[in-house]
Order: sequence, then structure tokens, then C-alpha cells
Amino acid sequence: MRIDRESFSEDKAPAGHRDLTRTTEIKSPEVGGPSLPSVPCCDTHRRPCVLRVVRKEGENKGRQFYACSLPQQTQCGFFEWADLHFPVCNHGKRCLMRTVLKLGPNNGRNFYVCPRGKAKQCDFFQWAEHGPGVKIIPGC
Repeated sequence: MRIDRESFSEDKAPAGHRDLTRTTEIKSPEVGGPSLPSVPCCDTHRRPCVLRVVRKEGENKGRQFYACSLPQQTQCGFFEWADLHFPVCNHGKRCLMRTVLKLGPNNGRNFYVCPRGKAKQCDFFQWAEHGPGVKIIPGC
């Protein structure tokens, strides 16, 4: 598994995408297991997109989305939410995916929780069968 992370500051972020963190996780598919959601390709460049996370304060903070993977100067502006297959919590909001960091048998395992702040969260919890890993499909 490979994880690439890059934080954008105000001056380096793509236009219209301030306060973002790019996270790309590539996982090998499990033999005989269900396939992971496929990574979209931008229409202009036909290249696999990168998975990013909204960092800006607001309702979408923590949400994952796909964007063009090329450098800022040549990006085409492709955008697609990556969490449309995530479950909905008891508030009717799209859940956030988190990863267990505590050492133990569940370390590294992904799960879904309510997207609201800790004080306002409902008790929704669900293990994620497959994480936010991206499956690179050759020949986009």
C-alpha cells in the first residue's frame, strides 16, 4: 500500500479549492474479494484522478473528492465526490470514513461515523468493508 499526502497552503491550492489536503491511497485488490470503487479519470486528460479531502471549515469538512491529478497549471478542473457510496447517519448526513489508529486487532481498519462534531454526533457506527483505497485502472 502507498499513501501520498500533500497539503495545499492558500497560495499553492488550485483555484476554487483552498484549504485542501490531497490523499492518494493505492491498495492491491484482494484475490477473490470484491473490487474497490474505481477511480474516475478526468475527461480532458484521461488520467486517473487523485483523492483529496476538504479541510475548509464548513458542512463538507472531511469529505473526500476526486480531482484532476495534473499540476495546478495544467489541471482541467475535474471534480467528483468520492463518498457517494458511503452510508447515511441518523441525521440523514453522508458519513465520514475514519481509520482506527489505536494499536490492537482493529488497527488500520476503516469505519463510518456521523460527520457532525463530537458533541453533536449521533451514535451511528459501521465498519467499512473496504477503505477509501483507490484502484488504478490502466488505460483510462
